[in-house]
Amino acid sequence: MKKVVFILIFGVFALSALPTLADTPAAVSVRIEGASACLFDGSVSCAAGDTVKTVLTNLDTTNDNIAISGMDGGYVSAVNGEAAGSFGGWDGWGYLVNGEAPSVGIADCPVAAGDQIVLYYGDYPTQIPIVDSSKIADGILTFTSKDTTWSDDGTPATAIDPIAGATVTWYAADGTKTYTTDDSGRVMIDQDALTPGSHRIQIEKGRTVAGHPDLLPTVLRLPASYTVTVPETTASDTSTTISTTTTDTTTTLNSQLSTLNIVQTGVETNLSVLGLAALGLAGLILTKKRK
Repeated sequence: MKKVVFILIFGVFALSALPTLADTPAAVSVRIEGASACLFDGSVSCAAGDTVKTVLTNLDTTNDNIAISGMDGGYVSAVNGEAAGSFGGWDGWGYLVNGEAPSVGIADCPVAAGDQIVLYYGDYPTQIPIVDSSKIADGILTFTSKDTTWSDDGTPATAIDPIAGATVTWYAADGTKTYTTDDSGRVMIDQDALTPGSHRIQIEKGRTVAGHPDLLPTVLRLPASYTVTVPETTASDTSTTISTTTTDTTTTLNSQLSTLNIVQTGVETNLSVLGLAALGLAGLILTKKRK
């Protein structure tokens, strides 16, 4: 009986020493993209009932390298001295929560543990990149954005638009390569850079403003950790294999069939066959010559 009691007491003590869900601090991901560089990318603690404003206030309070201004007015007016309107237009600070632009101010936008907040400086409007890497085996990357416009009566309309004229950087083991997106938002990665495995990519686009040393961003940069994965077998490898196989098959068939003759009563039939099994095609030509 004493042994059982001892085990129970020890078990309760051991369980009480383990961290509980309540003991684990909740956090959200925060990334701050300035006009020319990323200013912060990390986790910030949060609690039930917190808003974007609460989280940014916590970051401003606890991080000596980040100074966020204007939050008392319900929006961000400056981060580390980068003030809204610095380029002389509608440029300023915008924000996203889980990739979407909320329709309310930072003080009225609730957050929960695990949410991703992006605070960014850009022109109005700024395109938020959507990366399509489904054809990366062919070297193709396509960049689009979900853009919203408003009619004169305030009715919103959303469309998926290409991100054209942007600079895309491809990171490989031996260095980087840069490309410019075409009118469809597409770039073609060179085959010699298309090595299997994960590759970092980045996209940037901005416009020049007189009297300002930096470009005014018109496209939000991707996180520095953003990668795409090139599969082990690329399209060029596949086409080479098919081409070689087809050539070998055709050569073998031609060699075997070039001497094939069928002789019937009073008729000599020369049979020529062209077989392209790899392409699912077969042709048969029969030539009959009377003796």
